[in-house]
Amino acid sequence: MRVVQGIAAGLAGVAAAVVVACGVDTADSGKPNVPEPEGSTATTPVRRSTVPLPPAPENTVRVDGLRGGLSSVATSRFLSRSNVEVAFIRAEEDQAFTDLCAGRVDVVEVARLPSDAELQACRERGVAISEPLQVGADAIVVATKNEADVGGDCITVNQARDIFRAGSPYSSWSQLGFFDLPLTATGREDGSPNFELFGQVVLGVPNASLADVRADYVVERTDRLEREEVIGTKRLADARRRIARYVDRLREQSAARREREVDAAVARADRRVLKAIERENRVRARRGDTLTPTEAADIVRRNAQRVARAKAAAADRVNARFDRELRDRGRRFGRGVLAEAQAPGVIGAFRFSYYELFEDQLRPMEIDYGVPVTASGQPVTLDDLDAEDRERLERLTTSTTQTQTVPATDASTTVTTPEGQTTVPTEQAIPELPASQLPDETKDGDPIYPGPNCVFPSQFTITTGAYPLTRRFYVFTSEQSLRRSEVVEYLEAFLNGARDYAIRNRLVPITDAQLAEEIAILHNRGRTPPPQPAPRPTTTTRTVTTPSGTTTVQTVTVPPATTATTPAPASGSGIPGVSERNP
Repeated sequence: MRVVQGIAAGLAGVAAAVVVACGVDTADSGKPNVPEPEGSTATTPVRRSTVPLPPAPENTVRVDGLRGGLSSVATSRFLSRSNVEVAFIRAEEDQAFTDLCAGRVDVVEVARLPSDAELQACRERGVAISEPLQVGADAIVVATKNEADVGGDCITVNQARDIFRAGSPYSSWSQLGFFDLPLTATGREDGSPNFELFGQVVLGVPNASLADVRADYVVERTDRLEREEVIGTKRLADARRRIARYVDRLREQSAARREREVDAAVARADRRVLKAIERENRVRARRGDTLTPTEAADIVRRNAQRVARAKAAAADRVNARFDRELRDRGRRFGRGVLAEAQAPGVIGAFRFSYYELFEDQLRPMEIDYGVPVTASGQPVTLDDLDAEDRERLERLTTSTTQTQTVPATDASTTVTTPEGQTTVPTEQAIPELPASQLPDETKDGDPIYPGPNCVFPSQFTITTGAYPLTRRFYVFTSEQSLRRSEVVEYLEAFLNGARDYAIRNRLVPITDAQLAEEIAILHNRGRTPPPQPAPRPTTTTRTVTTPSGTTTVQTVTVPPATTATTPAPASGSGIPGVSERNP
């Protein structure tokens, strides 16, 4: 494989070239298609660095990959089909945008958006970062046993975190407003990719360990064992063995009494039949019956059979009574044991790709951000509101505005505290207010849904980011790099194979519609294509002949052709794939 391990090796072919100040064409560098930092305006001057960007090596794409992402497999597939070289490294994610803005790499794969500081650093170098090109996603599904009700199926992000975290306040589902059932949690061992993702999107801890989860967290080595812990496979097997041992113990304890009662019943049957035989012999003797030797032998044989059958029947009746008593006592004991083993209440954390395979056995919890969201399912902050709405909300709240917690999916809008809790900064979070006090729209005209909005895990809600416990994978480049044909060729190949790469790597593939959107952004030099104007009605003329023979020319307005629209959202929430949490 022609992957050059390290940027230095990728630049070896141009080490002797004379470096000239050709780094930036400011006249056509473009404006980053990402949000402007707070306080910046179109007229705010940007201090530009005088240090030129390094020259790009010919016929080589420099890629900074992501651990657990898709760039590695995408690069391998690209190299097998193209003459373009790839200089591939896998640096720390925090270094990715620094390298991109310094011109050291052409493409970076990350699982977050750039921060304001990173965007500012790029502007100072005259580098315009492209719009994010999503290539896949991953998510954690928290699920209980299917067909087993714990009293509800929607929890907030905070509740999901508190269920699993160290020092969890939850030991019963009733503490969540559900049934009075014991609550226990299970999951994978630390060090596994599953636990790493779980730590990031559920616990809000970048490098989680078992010290970050509750004390009674049941650690499992495989997904199968975790699933069996949730659905109770092991508990049911243990319960059946316990019932069998109980019945065996009862049988042993009653064996001596059974034997005595069987012997007594057999003896009674023997005496009863022998008395009957004696009465029959006396009757034949009074009648003076004369029997031939053959007849006498037949009578003896039949009498012996009568005695044997009577004794066996007596023993069977006693054994049947004892067996019935054992079965009844075993059933009474087993009902309690099985009810305990089959009781719902265990919750596990699974990667979406594994949950999909066992939807018939696992019942996922829908997740609510717990804060107002837009139609895309993303949390709304004060920065999303216009100045008038922002000032009004700030007047309605006290100086102790409560912070809203959301999963760490976007480093540019979240802060991780020393305790590992990732929260929207207090100066940005929308405070907890009655829905009637919240604005109806953002400053961009997007409707605001105060919630609660319960999001079901699916390919659509995960890849769009509406499902809160999601980690999305993005590819970024710069508009400068997109002027190079080899970079465009690499990104086209990456995007066209992204769905297949995601499936092969147990990730969630983007939808066909999302793929088409990313391709459109790429072909628009990394910028989101401008919205197309709505089609206008057209006019045409037609000749009409009346029954009287008069011919006239009429002008007819033809409405625009209709196009397929987005399916109607679930009832109540206004967000596709999102339902309302039951009050």
